[in-house]
Amino acid sequence: MKFRFRLESVLNVRQRKEDLAQADYLKAKAQVDQCLMAIKQMYDDISKTREMVHQSQKTRAVGQISSMQVGHDFIKGSMIKIDRKREEARELMRIAEDKLEILKSAMVERKAIEKLKEKQKAEFQKARKKKEREFFGDIAIMRAGRADK
Repeated sequence: MKFRFRLESVLNVRQRKEDLAQADYLKAKAQVDQCLMAIKQMYDDISKTREMVHQSQKTRAVGQISSMQVGHDFIKGSMIKIDRKREEARELMRIAEDKLEILKSAMVERKAIEKLKEKQKAEFQKARKKKEREFFGDIAIMRAGRADK
């Protein structure tokens, strides 16, 4: 006789639900990472522009004033873009946190069914061993009875 878990289909459904939740979370986390990388790239561009403006101030060439103004305008515009991108990143982080909570609850649900399965399997094995002991005990008694005759 083999152990058969009656809620195996429920366990499979919960496993698929957890897998989907994990995929959703990883996708949301990737979006957050991508947004943060874009913000980092914007900061790098600002640093390069500041360095260029600084070099222009050192040389004080005649045509450099307009390039310095363009650099300052670029920095101001980039700061506005960064602020917007930060808001987007916050929203994406909130979504990722929500998806992580969904993943955690799916994991808890699956683990609860797995614990039930382990418990039932342990009870099944215990009952099977008891039956085997009784069976072999009966055989021993019958052999002992035959040996007496």
